[in-house]
Parts: sequence; C-alpha cells; structure tokens
Amino acid sequence: MGKDRKIVTTDLIKRIVIILSVLLLEAVECMKTNGSFEDAAIFVNLSGIALFFIIMTRYKLKDFYKPVYLIYLVAGALLIYPVYHFFSAKDVFQSRFLVAEINVYLFGLIIIKIFKDFGVVKVGNNAAIIEAEKTDVQKAEKPFVKAFQGAIQFIKVNPYVAGAFVFFITCIASVNNGVWPLWFFMMFFSLYMSKCSKEDKTIYFESLVDGLIIGFIIIQGHAFLYRPYYFCRYCGFFSNSNINALFYLVSYVAVLAKLHLLREKNSGKLIRVICYGFAGALWSL
Repeated sequence: MGKDRKIVTTDLIKRIVIILSVLLLEAVECMKTNGSFEDAAIFVNLSGIALFFIIMTRYKLKDFYKPVYLIYLVAGALLIYPVYHFFSAKDVFQSRFLVAEINVYLFGLIIIKIFKDFGVVKVGNNAAIIEAEKTDVQKAEKPFVKAFQGAIQFIKVNPYVAGAFVFFITCIASVNNGVWPLWFFMMFFSLYMSKCSKEDKTIYFESLVDGLIIGFIIIQGHAFLYRPYYFCRYCGFFSNSNINALFYLVSYVAVLAKLHLLREKNSGKLIRVICYGFAGALWSL
C-alpha cells in the first residue's frame, strides 16, 4: 500500500512539473510574439529550461547523488558569474546571455548523465532506451563496437530523429553566426537520448494535452478580458493573426486528444459531452 501510494505521488509530481513546463513554453510563445525585443530574447531562452524540467522527470534525484555531478554543479556555479562578467558585454541583451548560460549549465548535467549511462545501447520499439548493463560479460566486450551497433539500430528504428540530428549537425558545421543550431541539438539530443519508460510516455502525453488546454483557457481568458474587439473583428491574444490561428489549431488538437483519452478510459458521458462542446467552440473560432 505504501509503495503504491509513493508511485501515485511520484506520477502526480511528474504531471505537475510537465504541465507547468508546457505553460512556460506557451508563455515563451506569448512573449516572443507580443513582448519587446529584450523580453522576446530572454523568454526564447527559457524554452530550454522548460525542456530541462521535462527531461528531469525521467530520472530520480538519487541518480545524481554521485561525486561527478556534485563536482560539476559546484564548478559550474562558480563559473557562471565570471563567464557572464567577461562575455555578456558582447551580447546586445545581457540578460539573454545569463539565461543562455543557465541553459548550458543545466543541460550539461543531463548530458553527463546520458554519457555516463552509455554502456550498452538497447533500442525499444519506438524510441531509444539507453541503459548501462554492468555484468562481467558485457564489460569484457568492446564498448565502441556496442555503441556503433546501437547507433545503427537507432537510425533504423528512428530515421526521422536521426535525420533531425543530421540537420542540426550540418547547421552547426555551416557558416552560421548564431548558436541556435548547437543549442537546439543539445536540447533535442538530451530529450531523445535520455531513457524513457512506456509509463512515462503515457504521463507525458496526458500532461502535454492538459497543459495545452489549461494554457488556452488562461491565454484566451486574458484576451477576452483585455482586447475582445478591434475594428469590429475579434482579436485574440497574439497580435499576429497567423500565430493566433496556429494557437487555436494546437489547442483544438489538444482538445481532440483529450476527448480520445476520455473515450479510451471510458470516462463519464457528461465530461465527454463538455469536451466535445469545447472542441466545437474552438472550431467556431
């Protein structure tokens, strides 16, 4: 009983963290579209922090109770201010540089974890699951051969993800003054290469749907209260009508996904009717 209660509590914490991270990603989109240049620059970099917390739900805190992580955290924390002091002057928005620093600091922790676990690569049906098997027989095998075989199998099972990696790597190698290809590669490499159980995938999907719906209610409610009409035409939260239409489309798909989940769980008819009406209301927008 105590173990089951602990599992339920852990799953609830995961859901809350993922929902809050999705809301942060929606806030990023809001500020990127409607905020000032400085606000947009800062909030765009916050998307990496939101993704970091989503990835961290795949691990337990005790997984990081090891000297290598402690050394990294302390050394990185001591370097944040000196690096900011000497290099932020080159950035037009110094606050953006600080948030970017924090991104690198946090994702460095995950990347260390991924490579530390990179013993034997096992590939699941839909995504790469990386686990370190520490038996004597496997220790005797050549790690580079195992890693290469795992990489080939990963490409076969996940050709689109592998294609995305190739895209980011070529962007990094090309003549590009921006650092976003390296940043995106770091984020999505961490997302796809960190281990994820089947149960976690279900939690991620359901939490993503709930986060998008909650975000729609908050953003659309704010728009209705503060800017309902403009030249006799309804205007949503986003000043750009294309972004506003995309926001409605994503929210509409989230409601349909929620309706699908309710039907799968055989939920009550009332909640399904409400969800169906919600989808119809979104279609009218």
